[in-house]
Amino acid sequence: MALTQKEIADWAIANGFRLNASRELVAEYGGGQVIISFPNRNVHVRAEKDGQVQYLVKTNPNGPAIEIDAHGMIRGLGLTTPFATQLLNNADTEIPVWFPQAYLDALRAPRTPVGP
Repeated sequence: MALTQKEIADWAIANGFRLNASRELVAEYGGGQVIISFPNRNVHVRAEKDGQVQYLVKTNPNGPAIEIDAHGMIRGLGLTTPFATQLLNNADTEIPVWFPQAYLDALRAPRTPVGP
């Protein structure tokens, strides 16, 4: 079941985002900001740094599944894979404030190799 805008906003506030004057949810990351907004009943997630904007997701909350996984991490908003990949590939990478500790623990857990 997809999350409502209120459920997305509640998760964001509980996980390090703050509400700005434009009623967007903002978290600092890597010298820039990651911003969740709700224009026209949609959900947009973008990263802004040095005047440049990169949209991570533009979706309708009733569209593709937006959900919170067993580790408390929101899925379907572009806040997981690119940041987790960067973190795993570079130990000096800043940990996103929105990564719950349970998600970080699972991300760092030893993996069993597959194959011969």
